[in-house]
Amino acid sequence: GVDGKYSCSITWENGVVINSGETTLTVRTITEPPEAFSMSSGAPVTLTCSVEGDKVAAISFSVTDEDMSRDITVEVTETQDDLGRVTTVGKLTPNLTVSSDIHCAAQWDDYATILKSTPISVTVLAVNIQSPDAPGGWGAENGTLKIECSADVLLPSSEKVDVDFEWMLRLEKSSQWVKVEGNKDIEFEIEEPKIGGDKKLISTLTLGPIQIQHRAYDIQCS
Repeated sequence: GVDGKYSCSITWENGVVINSGETTLTVRTITEPPEAFSMSSGAPVTLTCSVEGDKVAAISFSVTDEDMSRDITVEVTETQDDLGRVTTVGKLTPNLTVSSDIHCAAQWDDYATILKSTPISVTVLAVNIQSPDAPGGWGAENGTLKIECSADVLLPSSEKVDVDFEWMLRLEKSSQWVKVEGNKDIEFEIEEPKIGGDKKLISTLTLGPIQIQHRAYDIQCS
């Protein structure tokens, strides 16, 4: 719709015309709702909600996870164009540790209709690392050790996934991590990421043949 004054008229076949009085239409809308995305637990992210109307709006965000729901009113900034249209922007930086559904809401007057955006899903990724053959991380000398790194996020079925996993090694007594590809001490093989039967994204690292001196390694993936 467009702001302005509107009226209507009715014309009968005999030529009689009845005109209504004028009424003023003010359009208020959410122009930029929050967008869905994935993030790591606790990462600093900012959600934006932008609305447009005839005056400054109050903006809040609703954050719902499996345990609770909370509404958060945020501070706003506003700008006005040459036609008197006011754009109000609110931003939220939530500290999310679990996946949540989020929408924003705008209200221009205390008793006016509240506009709400369509809820979006923010997926919090958890990365798990384990060895399916040796849960404790032990491997037999001269054998190999297979380690899986899975991203705890549901993905659509696909034969190819555009994502990168990074595997790192360090000695237990060292604070320095090095990429598996850069180590010269132990042989390795990294498989292409794939989607498992539970639709979780998996990268597999195989180390070996394992020698006795390799027992002091820590391993991580990201």
